[in-house]
Amino acid sequence: MISLSIKTCIACVFMFCMLNSSSIKSQTISDDYHETFEILKVDPSFSISKEQVEDLTSLEEINKHFKPEWVKQYFSVKTMAIIDGKEKSVTSENNHIDSAQKALLKQADEHELVHISINYLPNNSLKQNEAKEIHFSFAFKPSIDAVPLEGNATLAHKIKEELSAKNLAYRQEKHQLAIATFSISAEGHPFNVKMVSSTKNPTIDSVIVEQLNCMPKWNPASYANGKATQQDFALLIGDDQSCNINLVNVEQHENFGLLHRK
Repeated sequence: MISLSIKTCIACVFMFCMLNSSSIKSQTISDDYHETFEILKVDPSFSISKEQVEDLTSLEEINKHFKPEWVKQYFSVKTMAIIDGKEKSVTSENNHIDSAQKALLKQADEHELVHISINYLPNNSLKQNEAKEIHFSFAFKPSIDAVPLEGNATLAHKIKEELSAKNLAYRQEKHQLAIATFSISAEGHPFNVKMVSSTKNPTIDSVIVEQLNCMPKWNPASYANGKATQQDFALLIGDDQSCNINLVNVEQHENFGLLHRK
């Protein structure tokens, strides 16, 4: 029984990776793969731009995990935002984004999170069906993304050169993807560098983290009002079709690579 359970678990993990890999690219994985070595922007799990506010129609467009079919009846949907440093809120009747919510979001301070609270009756067949609440927050994307002064290709090349100089040049195997994440501060400096998916070589991991920590200053991200803000990025090394790519919410960056997207 234990052996059967282990085999079943392994099969499930394999299927999960294959299904998630297929969501990155629709083409069939061949014997050869595209080995990537690039830096891409990482967005928060839930985020929109100010430009998207006018076209919003429902909460699902902000939070892809929220399913209207969960709800039998809405009691209230409260949207709370910060405007000029002060907390403001509006309450609506359902999951549809109305004019009052849009007005609030348009005025909201871009560097502050917006909070949504949904009070509802679940859509189930329980005899004692009790009201529930869902809470989530989302961020506004900067209007201008952070940009490395030396360029993405130069940064990646320098890290490759450093690895080669230390006789640490290597090639990730198929289905393997190493990921290092880092943030660029509002002042343009790298911080919070960490390996979220190892190269399986501690020495190589250490060199990558060291090189990212000592990157030259970037032009920081900023909002439409000119206020600078931090922004998150990821260095991807290896097979871009690996299910490890789901560890970060990467998307194509107009100044960076053309390969990846959400």
